[in-house]
Amino acid sequence: MKVNLLKIKCVPLILLLMASLGGCDLEEDDFAPESFEEFTLYPDEIWCYNGNTPNEPAARLDMLRNDSIKVAVTVSFGAVRNGRLEVMGDGDTYYFPNQDFYGTDSLKYTVCSSRSCKTETARFIVERPVDPATCVTEIRDEQVETTRNQWVDVRVHANDQLCIFAYVSQSYYAPQLGTYEDVSQSGGYKNIVIRYYPPRDYVGQDSFRYRMYTSTTEYIEGTAHITIR
Repeated sequence: MKVNLLKIKCVPLILLLMASLGGCDLEEDDFAPESFEEFTLYPDEIWCYNGNTPNEPAARLDMLRNDSIKVAVTVSFGAVRNGRLEVMGDGDTYYFPNQDFYGTDSLKYTVCSSRSCKTETARFIVERPVDPATCVTEIRDEQVETTRNQWVDVRVHANDQLCIFAYVSQSYYAPQLGTYEDVSQSGGYKNIVIRYYPPRDYVGQDSFRYRMYTSTTEYIEGTAHITIR
């Protein structure tokens, strides 16, 4: 039986349900083993729209969504060249692109535990908003590759065009063989990322499906095809 992975209500700016990052509060006499303290950062790519509304952010900075963090950490952000960062009332940091800026922006961010600090890069791909008069929803299958026992991130809608005002919800289904984890960023639909884990020692093909519902009964379906070598 296919398992419904997640279903997201459509709004102009998709805000995915984000799992809060857990941490370990160390008491004065406690300590974390060195192996437990280690963490890994991975580069971030955040797609967003610039609607030229100065008080409306284009994206929230959820940099740790795709990282391996097992301890309490602090995060600090460097500056962007084509916009600004601002901490808003919810305590989160948001990215605001400059007026009429479209293209690629970036920043460095540093994550520190009690024992070490690491730095990684985040890129912002800033696009023009979709024109409802000309937009046509198109879904194209994804083709990705990985190696045995190695996970891979699938940016499900990287080559799709979704008229976000024309569909009511979207669903993602579990892989045929492997398992998954949602490591999506907030913002536009191109930030929906499924981390796929192949079965142990498996080499071959796997896939998972996803649907965009234009009504409660009508939908467009795509498939992510995964090759494990």
